[in-house]
Amino acid sequence: MSSSYQSKAQFEQEIENRLGLIPNLFLSTPAAPEVLQQFWMEGQAAYLDNPLPSLFKERLFVYLSRFCAARYCVIRHAGFLLGQGYPAGDRSAAPQSVEEVMTLLRYLPPRAAHLQAALQVLLAAPGALTSLPRAGEPVEQALFMACGAIAQAPERNQRARDAVQHVLGRQWSGQLFSLMAYIVKLHFWARLHPEIAVEPDLRAFMEREPELAQLLHQPETVESAPTPDASVPAGVQEDEAMAAPRKLDLQHQRFISLFSHELRNPAAAISAVSDMFQVVGLADDRLRSAGNILHRQIHALTQTLERMVDLSALLFGDVRLAGAPTAIDDVLAASLREMAPRLQEKNCAVELEATESRVFVMADGRRLGQMFESLLQHALKASPAGRPLQIGIAVQGQTVSIAFRDHGPGFAEQAHPLAEPAAGGSKGSMSVALTAAQAIAALHQGSLHAASPGPGQGQTVTVTLPLLNQAGGAGQGSQSAAGGEKAPLRVLAIEDNRDFAQLFRHMLEIMGCELDITSDARSGLRIAREIMPQLIFCDIGLPGDMDGFAFARALRADPALQHIPLVAVSGYNSPADVQRARDAGFDRLCGKPVKFADISEALSTFAAPGRRQSPPG
Repeated sequence: MSSSYQSKAQFEQEIENRLGLIPNLFLSTPAAPEVLQQFWMEGQAAYLDNPLPSLFKERLFVYLSRFCAARYCVIRHAGFLLGQGYPAGDRSAAPQSVEEVMTLLRYLPPRAAHLQAALQVLLAAPGALTSLPRAGEPVEQALFMACGAIAQAPERNQRARDAVQHVLGRQWSGQLFSLMAYIVKLHFWARLHPEIAVEPDLRAFMEREPELAQLLHQPETVESAPTPDASVPAGVQEDEAMAAPRKLDLQHQRFISLFSHELRNPAAAISAVSDMFQVVGLADDRLRSAGNILHRQIHALTQTLERMVDLSALLFGDVRLAGAPTAIDDVLAASLREMAPRLQEKNCAVELEATESRVFVMADGRRLGQMFESLLQHALKASPAGRPLQIGIAVQGQTVSIAFRDHGPGFAEQAHPLAEPAAGGSKGSMSVALTAAQAIAALHQGSLHAASPGPGQGQTVTVTLPLLNQAGGAGQGSQSAAGGEKAPLRVLAIEDNRDFAQLFRHMLEIMGCELDITSDARSGLRIAREIMPQLIFCDIGLPGDMDGFAFARALRADPALQHIPLVAVSGYNSPADVQRARDAGFDRLCGKPVKFADISEALSTFAAPGRRQSPPG
């Protein structure tokens, strides 16, 4: 171990001095003490020595930990609040009551239905607070909810970050974001180490407080509740017929989460014993054979457990997709590489019939790959050894279909969304694979369909996905109903950064646009008069005597150009920046780095003639 690290005794003594005890987290990997010591040093800077008030830090830790699948963090830090150790390492902090902690555990999650109201509370505050809100105050609840949204999806919650900075000021918000980054990292660590057990003192505490234990053991999500219809008054309650199934779904999800959590600890212990047998070896051939069987089966059990948890998240909506333009053939090729050993083991070749040009969809590449691998697993298990699998990619209208054909037993029904193999085929894992594939397809606004000519004639499972929207709403590679290709959207981009301009060109060309690019505002005005573009993207910080704001004012003052939709591109995108852009004449502001989703949304909004949204006067 490096000399910069402490001995085990020194390390544990320092932890006990700061926290009043040694959490199991810092005893979880004794084989790599330097890793935990590095983790401890990060925690000291971002958590213990963070100048934010101790009680505020600990309560935020508990609130954010509610949304981590691993329950260790929320239980441990609730314990700190309850006096089982020092909250945020502060010996002088008075413990909170069970009722106060239970109230904190019932704070609203950062779902869309609640988040907007919370941000309004924060943005309505007069400015940077002179002191942080006290426990239980509405501003604390709103601030925690904004932090929850940022922690879950920072790239989609710029408004929440603006609200936090508005309330706390830049210095305190910087300290807060540093703390949140550490908490998120700790959550990831806890999920990677499900063997970390809750300390005995806290288990005994929860046995005395069953209501508190129930709240601590129930993982919460921020995406499971649907966004409410804005046209329905807030006081109107859900119809009981609609609320009952939703409540049942939530109960099922919680049961699966709790059940899988309980299974992880014994599975981890059995796995450790199996690994030990593999390392030390066994003299008796029968025991050695039994040890190999144990090793394979516990590995299969662990994989099944992880699939069950993931499938639960897919089915109950606890999944956030990282959507981006994605090439179908790239993801499929990666899935085939991943499955190559299993294909070789069964001597199954893959016959691929692809399109002439690349096909793009708006998708989460990781989930799309998971779907393809699930369908390959299904086809591989159904098909006899030595028979090829056939994969066909076809574009029709505004959709793309990927068909997986096998030579297995097939089935009698002509079409079934989740077909099972005929008698003799393996079922359980195949059913899980198809169910997961169907759920992923649905998350991408797609569908899954299975068909077979009949028993003994194999089957085809086809996933259909919407193509990436192009200008005017056409799909990638699609044609109009009349049979002719739609005219590409004429776009002008004004951007002085050469690398970003090139990236911008690639993105817009993928979206099916005809693009002109220039690097300064005056040449942008000249080109706009020459080509009369249907949409203009313009950087704010341009060289020369005319920046983006001046360009926008000049464009709106020209009767021949004033109708053209204009989108600002800027590294500054706070509410004040957005308003300044609108005042200058921009219809919308996209923050840098610009994402495919931003461009796609702008194209969809402004592609049709006359779609310009007049800025407020």
